[in-house]
Amino acid sequence: MGYQPPKIKKSSSQYSGTKGTAKVGLNSDRSKAQIDFYKKEDGTEVNIKRIVVSTFPEYLKTGRWYVRMSSDDREVLSANPQKGMFTVRVNKFVAPENEEPTPRSREGNYNGKPYTYQEFYVWLETLKPDSFQGMPLFLTLRYNFDGEYIDMKGKQVEVVGYSHPQSASTGMLMDFCDATGVWEKGPMPFQANILPLMAKRIAHANKTFQIVYDEGWPKTIFNMDTEEEEPEKDDIKFEETSNFSPDVEDVPF
Repeated sequence: MGYQPPKIKKSSSQYSGTKGTAKVGLNSDRSKAQIDFYKKEDGTEVNIKRIVVSTFPEYLKTGRWYVRMSSDDREVLSANPQKGMFTVRVNKFVAPENEEPTPRSREGNYNGKPYTYQEFYVWLETLKPDSFQGMPLFLTLRYNFDGEYIDMKGKQVEVVGYSHPQSASTGMLMDFCDATGVWEKGPMPFQANILPLMAKRIAHANKTFQIVYDEGWPKTIFNMDTEEEEPEKDDIKFEETSNFSPDVEDVPF
């Protein structure tokens, strides 16, 4: 049997805490953050859970975010803005210390039918807007790669190709690879885990690109080498909730 990526047990992960869309409020000296997780029901926001923490990223502001808590819900591990367009570059692929990145197996359910899929994770570094410079953004991508034989100088060579080409997840993966320069050196030889080589190619290319977030999730990746027009400054917005602040009656800071 060939390579089989490890399966992650959710209970053992530091990322197994509460996560989802939330309104964030900070007190005046930024010593506390109130995280109100909510969902929308019939167009109305319904609060699900309130968490107050004193450990959170420096970049966190009052506003709406997609928040990931630690397994004990005592720390904000990461947060993506609900909406906005950001100029970024790849910082690193997620992997245990001193180990190479590998795809991870996950379980899903479609119309009552369970299925498995693979994904991998990348940390992006924000370059613009200036007010968010240095902010890390967490990106999840499907590992929709497979081998395909092509003719190279009269020989059949197995190279990396995209699987599930009709999937929206594959479309996002393709945009990411194009924007980061994965294919600038041509075809990539296929192997069970292409992430280490992929990471090296991306680091060598050192590309910057733009990514659009909506509802806390990446929606579009723009290759900055294309003729896409850079958005006007007024279009690069972070959805803040200026009228939202910690409830001092319920949470006396």
